[in-house]
Amino acid sequence: MNTVWIQQEVSVNPGTNYSYSGWVYDNDSGGRVRLYIRFRDSDGLPLGTNLASSYSEDLDSWQQLIIPPSPAPVDSAKAVFQLRCYDTFTWPGGAMVYLDDASIQSYTPTPTPTPTPTPSPQELIDYLLDRSGQWNWDVNGDGVIDVADLITLIRM
Repeated sequence: MNTVWIQQEVSVNPGTNYSYSGWVYDNDSGGRVRLYIRFRDSDGLPLGTNLASSYSEDLDSWQQLIIPPSPAPVDSAKAVFQLRCYDTFTWPGGAMVYLDDASIQSYTPTPTPTPTPTPSPQELIDYLLDRSGQWNWDVNGDGVIDVADLITLIRM
């Protein structure tokens, strides 16, 4: 089986999700196509983490091949994005396939927000008592005891 590929190496960030997609017209039983990603470290050495789409099918229509978003490994610095074309075992000659609109996308994961802890009743009492043990109702520290102090308490 012969393999021919087109590739592009790009810099990547560890932990960032990358996806790869492209359109293929494969109406030739002598060949098939798939997308492939190979991650490498800063020295260009393979990390052993590879991602691949499914193979194209012999169809009389355009089909989209996709590698869904996946995180780049911790030690990755580069990725090689490939369009791989293969002769099938059933045909000894060449094959004709068409490729269009290959696209590499990166997605930075959205961090999960950390909830603000709700103070316990004792923490509220401790907050309202000043160091002398007297109640301090000027919660927001503006020198006036008013509704703003109540709002500050509610938001705690």
